[in-house]
Amino acid sequence: MKYSVSNLINTPGILEDFVQGNLSCEERLEMEEAIRNSKVLRLIVDDLHYELSQNFSHQDMDDWIEKCQEQLLSNNPALNAAILEENCPPEVEEPEIALMMEPDPQGLHEEILSFMSDQYQLNKERLQEYFENPNGLSKIALRSFCRTLLPAGNAPSLDSFLAAGNKSAPDVQYVVLENAHLIVHDRNFSSTSFDSLDKLSVQLEEATTASLKENPSTFERYYNLNRRVQKLKNMGIIQLSTGRASISKNGVVEIEGREVHNFASCNYLGLESDYRIKSAAHAAIEDHGIQFYVGRSYISLNYYTELESLLNQIFESHTIVFSSTSLAHISCIPLLVGKKDTVILDHNTHASIHMATKLIKANGIHVDVIKHSKVEALEEKIIELKPKYDNIWYMADGVYSMFGDLAPYKELQRLSVQHKELRLYIDDSNGMSWIGNNGSGTAFQYPLLRDKMIVVSSLGKGFGAAGAVAVFQNEEDKKLVRNFGGSLLFSGPLPPPLLAGAVASAKIHLSYEIYYLQKKLQNTIAYFNRMAFGLRLPFVQNESSPTFFLCLGQPEIAFDLAKKLINAGFFTSLAVYPSVPKSRSGLRIALNINHEEETINNLLLALARELNIISKDKNFPLEKIYQQFEHNKCNLRVTHAF
Repeated sequence: MKYSVSNLINTPGILEDFVQGNLSCEERLEMEEAIRNSKVLRLIVDDLHYELSQNFSHQDMDDWIEKCQEQLLSNNPALNAAILEENCPPEVEEPEIALMMEPDPQGLHEEILSFMSDQYQLNKERLQEYFENPNGLSKIALRSFCRTLLPAGNAPSLDSFLAAGNKSAPDVQYVVLENAHLIVHDRNFSSTSFDSLDKLSVQLEEATTASLKENPSTFERYYNLNRRVQKLKNMGIIQLSTGRASISKNGVVEIEGREVHNFASCNYLGLESDYRIKSAAHAAIEDHGIQFYVGRSYISLNYYTELESLLNQIFESHTIVFSSTSLAHISCIPLLVGKKDTVILDHNTHASIHMATKLIKANGIHVDVIKHSKVEALEEKIIELKPKYDNIWYMADGVYSMFGDLAPYKELQRLSVQHKELRLYIDDSNGMSWIGNNGSGTAFQYPLLRDKMIVVSSLGKGFGAAGAVAVFQNEEDKKLVRNFGGSLLFSGPLPPPLLAGAVASAKIHLSYEIYYLQKKLQNTIAYFNRMAFGLRLPFVQNESSPTFFLCLGQPEIAFDLAKKLINAGFFTSLAVYPSVPKSRSGLRIALNINHEEETINNLLLALARELNIISKDKNFPLEKIYQQFEHNKCNLRVTHAF
């Protein structure tokens, strides 16, 4: 039997039999060809698969899949040959369109239900099941809505359908028009209907444009963002490669055949090129090779034991070494946050913490997000939540990676005394090494917080090696994470040369040399601050951190300035959405002890010159930058007003 779109739609139960595997191999193969050639049929089959999966238990589903596989493959040389010769048409993955509707004050939801029910004698209660919530249309609902037009095959029904769709939100309107296009395409409509199709195509194009501008779907949002990233790559601002030439001690690096001064590296103390760390790494390669790839649940290299012992001394506490800070968060947060706990996230906390909290949120843990460093908002949340939960975890960065500002430690110390439920989880990756006793970072400068705080820090960046460390205030928490932390059970270890380098760096941290390096960096920071202030450059106010953020506001200004600085011989980190809000784009500048005063001076002079030219060319007064970043919602202060 030769199947067509028409007889597959009009034959009761045949598509259900196809999905459930109740057909012979020959029938199934013939039907597959017809289904592949019709987008409408593919969508119907998708929905039937979905409905089937909702009604099946796991065992039913396993049995069904096995049954389908047997029917398709046993005694079917034609199918096997087609698979082996790769003659089967490839399945085209179509991007999902996220459908969201605004609240429905005019009752469109009810109107669509009534329209479908009255026009096609469909069961209204059954249709209601397709709607996910009172204010929104699910994708299945919209597709089903579209398919009710197929048997009608007339333009008036199509017009009625569009009339309902045009009252919808942009994303829904887009799919309504798209499906209307498909319906006309899949049916043998009259020439009058094809004239209508031309009009629909125009409407579809207009709706698509409006949808992207007013309410872009997730897919389109990432598509547009990807185009912007590609543009920046083509401009030679991001995703660059260094040359083979070695990096000199004054921070010069070869990028795309040009030597530039590197102000993007977080190598704050210059330890990544220290001869002792490099020598230790070379020796480890000779002793153990490039890797020792055994899970830490079974065997750990001797370097781990030595490194954790040294880190215990640096932090005067209990430590575990991880392969990265992201893996540390994934291991620690799900285990330390209890079922009767809740979490409050600072909006600007590093993305790796936000990702880790999604794991606990999926398990029912309550998670709130507050504006950046808004202590008043934090205290209000603590007071609101403390009657309901045993512990309230506030998760923040010790030094925020983009703006270079520190966590509000003094206020947190006060809150920890007033509210016994408050516990802190701090990512101090950008605070490690350049400050604190033995380079222990920003968090341990406040002794009243020590007993109520978990700290995760980087062994890269200022530490000059690789990996991460989690610091616990009691042995019980450490054992829990050590025995059950996901990345410790299921991820590989650090390579021997990196571990050996970290051991060498830890020994430097436990010597008086660390304080000399810290002082040298603070002198560099102070010089940078004086020069930037004198040139009236709009940096976020920063007195001690080696990370500086030049406020620019508009992304296009940041793009142009970053490129002009590269041409002038200086590489900085471009900071645009999604790393920062769109209206607070800028450049991030990271200082280290290898930056000489003359180089800093030349960078700031180039910044002042090029920023002045760009602001005039784009008719964007520098005063506007100050206003954008000084707005009370930003909670940041620019060095001074213009």
